[in-house]
Amino acid sequence: VGGLFSLCLGSFDPHSVFLIEMAEVTGQVKRKATASARAEAEIEEEVLQEEEDLPYSLVDKLQDQGINAADLKKLKDAGFNTSQSIVFAMRKDLLNIKGLSDQKVDKIVEAARKSSSA
Repeated sequence: VGGLFSLCLGSFDPHSVFLIEMAEVTGQVKRKATASARAEAEIEEEVLQEEEDLPYSLVDKLQDQGINAADLKKLKDAGFNTSQSIVFAMRKDLLNIKGLSDQKVDKIVEAARKSSSA
């Protein structure tokens, strides 16, 4: 405050001027960072809203119902990208996916049904 006060009275302390300029620059950087974070959050919110508005449910959402990520990857690699594709799939096609047992297929299909109806 002393530097700012003396600056206002007409005596120019170069160190005080430098500190004031640095404070202004720091404030500008913080405002830009905050604006950038806000814009990023808005974009993320828009993407989530678009996903909620989709007429189908992505397979990745089955992880929320206890299906592990490795099994979801196997499903996607086999071309099952939506819960609806799993619900309407022939059971034998799901059982033909390496690493999916009868029990896993039952659990996946049940989770996909719940996800599709939600």
